[in-house]
Amino acid sequence: MSSENVDVIVIGAGVAGMTAAAMLAQDCAKKVVVFERAPFIGGRCLSYVGHGDKVVADGVEMDARAFRKSLPHAHCSLSKCTPDIETIFAQGLLDGRTFEAGGHGLFWGNNNRADMALQHFGQHVEMPLNRGLGFIEWQGLNEDGTVRKTIAHQVEKGRPYPWMSEEGFAKTMEQLGDMSRLTFEELAKLSHKPLQEWLEERGMHPEAYDYIKVLAASQTGMAEPRMTAASDFLGYMTVARQIHMNLVSGSVATVDKPGTIAIPLAMEQTLNRHGGEVWRDTPVSEVIIEDGVVKGVKYRRDGQEHTLKCDTVICTVPPKYVFQVLPKDAFPAQWVDFMEKEHWGIGLLTGWVGTRRSIMGDLGIDKRSFVYMPGITTPQEGFIGVVDMVMCEFDTWNDGDADRAPPGKAEY
Repeated sequence: MSSENVDVIVIGAGVAGMTAAAMLAQDCAKKVVVFERAPFIGGRCLSYVGHGDKVVADGVEMDARAFRKSLPHAHCSLSKCTPDIETIFAQGLLDGRTFEAGGHGLFWGNNNRADMALQHFGQHVEMPLNRGLGFIEWQGLNEDGTVRKTIAHQVEKGRPYPWMSEEGFAKTMEQLGDMSRLTFEELAKLSHKPLQEWLEERGMHPEAYDYIKVLAASQTGMAEPRMTAASDFLGYMTVARQIHMNLVSGSVATVDKPGTIAIPLAMEQTLNRHGGEVWRDTPVSEVIIEDGVVKGVKYRRDGQEHTLKCDTVICTVPPKYVFQVLPKDAFPAQWVDFMEKEHWGIGLLTGWVGTRRSIMGDLGIDKRSFVYMPGITTPQEGFIGVVDMVMCEFDTWNDGDADRAPPGKAEY
């Protein structure tokens, strides 16, 4: 593709960038080139498949050192590993396993927004669902720092939650029902109201509040309701009613081998079919803006800097890092200052364990379940928000047919 026939430049080959690129190419007949700084596409949807003593992502084979270096491309890092990562690779312990760089909340499976886009592009990626909901009551620590034995519950559809009082359960169902009946017009009015404020206005029963707060945290990735827009969470509840999905019957998904990277890879097929390209390992160094007008980009390839002219550039770089490619002097100083000093993003501390048996089964929970364990920390300990945990064994989802782990092994 030459510079003369490029209609649109997209920076970043994650789901956002690939959706925009594929749609413009397919629906608008635009000639699109996508710049990706990594040697693989995916962005936050970076996932790996183990092959012997290596892992592979988007055809790129990596040893332990290369794997560790790949994580920052998904804004992730490896904080702790047992055994050490070199030993894991050397012993081939990842062979046949599919795992993600970090965690993902794929609610609604093949009814979600990503799948709607894939269908529009004539593509399909299998997203296996959970079947069942588990709940673990955290009991805290003993004086010597050891963990007290937890209490596990299997939720039964239509039956009261066993950790709640009868009144608390009734009030919880009442609140969830009200949320599901909100209209999108009502949601739009709540985009600037903190979820905490919205909950407090409703005089919510303490047990209902505790459950709904955990539900909101799992869906938005934000554990502090004061820092979450009410509409961000309530939108999920409104959609759930319309598509008749819930946590007990199944509403959270994973992605079959090769993991979530399959989503942008499928979008690339549509882009290529309509004349577009992804330029991997080709970082954009600067978006060229003259007199407030976009003129193209400067990029690095094969150790040299080049320029590609184009009057339409879509930048999908996360806001925290946007000025790595955008010139600051082209934007209001107040906005630049906000983005650099005040803007923050959310994230997860994600643990992944490869096992030889079902951990959920040991707890007495159906291993196909999506599992909550809230309240690991408390506000009294000085935390902003409360740390909650969600757990699952992806390989058992879709009634055990999810393609994530070798036969006889599990992932937790």
